[in-house]
Amino acid sequence: MNEQNATAEQYGDSIGEYTIDYYCSCETCRAKASKVKATGTPVVEGQTIAVDPDEIPYGTKVIIDGHVFTAEDCGGAIKKNHIISIYVNEHETAQKLNEKKAEVHLVK
Repeated sequence: MNEQNATAEQYGDSIGEYTIDYYCSCETCRAKASKVKATGTPVVEGQTIAVDPDEIPYGTKVIIDGHVFTAEDCGGAIKKNHIISIYVNEHETAQKLNEKKAEVHLVK
């Protein structure tokens, strides 16, 4: 989950510091998302992030901690709160990964 796949050339402008948390498609995390993204396709670990589409439009690629993600989902708690939720397959993983602050960059 933490492998970096962004190259130095991919880093675009910073869009600021966001609170980063994690979610899966279990009953406990359903308040944030389901197995189908807001865009209508399945969620994918290592790719899907849930965002406020008024801040980060769907389809936007961003870099968080050196990893490229795509804005493909949205959850109720995310709206207007400067939060990005990263999708993971397992609830245990979502619980184990702590909420943090991270600088978020657009992919060029």
